[in-house]
Amino acid sequence: MNHKIKLLSGVGVAALFISLMGLPLLAADGMDADFGRTVEFVPLVKHMMSQVHCYDTGTDDCETTDHFGTSFTKEHTLGFLLDGSRSKMRTLGFEPLYVCESRDDSGVMMVTGGLLENDPKGACRAAGFRYNHIGYISSTNQIEAPSALYRCMHPGTHDTLLTHDAGECAAATYSSAALLGYLYAGGPL
Repeated sequence: MNHKIKLLSGVGVAALFISLMGLPLLAADGMDADFGRTVEFVPLVKHMMSQVHCYDTGTDDCETTDHFGTSFTKEHTLGFLLDGSRSKMRTLGFEPLYVCESRDDSGVMMVTGGLLENDPKGACRAAGFRYNHIGYISSTNQIEAPSALYRCMHPGTHDTLLTHDAGECAAATYSSAALLGYLYAGGPL
């Protein structure tokens, strides 16, 4: 009988140990900051050349001459967007964001969507630009997405300036700043 108690207590300790080891894995599955395997962080990178701005998602499209026929200089990463399925992103409170390129390969870009346009693709088409979905921007100031992103446009060219400082728009003689949404300040490089 003494051997049975030792065997059962050993099995009980092993079962307890195994269940405790698996507990952190179960808890991590329900964490708020984890959006799941189908959602990715996407960098929003700002480039400039002669007061014309270009934006990409870390693809170096703005820096290669075969894309626009000219080469922009990388300034910095403004922050991070999320990318995933449309239904999941909408459920989480994120709005689509588009980069619209002029059809004349001048490098002039518009950025549409977020909190500003109900039909961002239509805004690109109306300006005669090609649209490209680049990710999703938060519609609210969240702990995970605290960085406000403003958009202002040049009245003549539609060139878009994206900035965290609304005062930069007036200094650059662009239209008044409009809140586009909120970016993640950090993420994977």
